[in-house]
Amino acid sequence: MIAGWRSVGAVVACAVGLGNLAYVDLVLIPSHYGLGAKADAPRKVEPSMPPLAVRLREPKVEDVAKPKPPPPPQPETWVVYFGNGSTDLRSAATRELESVVDGFERSPGDVELSGHTDAVGSARFNQVLSRKRTEAVKRWLVDRGLPASSIRVRAFGEQQPKRSGSGRAANRLNRRVEIRLEPR
Repeated sequence: MIAGWRSVGAVVACAVGLGNLAYVDLVLIPSHYGLGAKADAPRKVEPSMPPLAVRLREPKVEDVAKPKPPPPPQPETWVVYFGNGSTDLRSAATRELESVVDGFERSPGDVELSGHTDAVGSARFNQVLSRKRTEAVKRWLVDRGLPASSIRVRAFGEQQPKRSGSGRAANRLNRRVEIRLEPR
């Protein structure tokens, strides 16, 4: 510290009559005041050297830890599957679409529908079929209250299979509409 002075806490500052300060970072008291000295030590008080309160600075808002803002909502995705050559929504598909509506109500945003088919049939037929599947999903969502202006439709036909091959399992996974909700 400074020669001949020692620091004490703000409690001592109040005890020695400096309690009217709004914020005290450091109080310096002449070491010969005898505060904290042994009981038998001589106490020498010189009125010409009063305690010195040093106000280093006012606390600022930046000094207080601010809570981190919550992370932005993440996109949510769902998949609806269709029967061979069909645009009909099955009961499992409607349950999935109800989850989409719930997600939109929690975090409104932009909805993207991507229609896909298996490789059975011509490329032109599959392109049209994937478009009709996305339109069926869009119609269902709009009927449940989603604004049509927030839904974008894309049709890929057989161009982006989920699983390659022409077996039953691959075809079942490829006949789908993928739904992506991007919260605003």
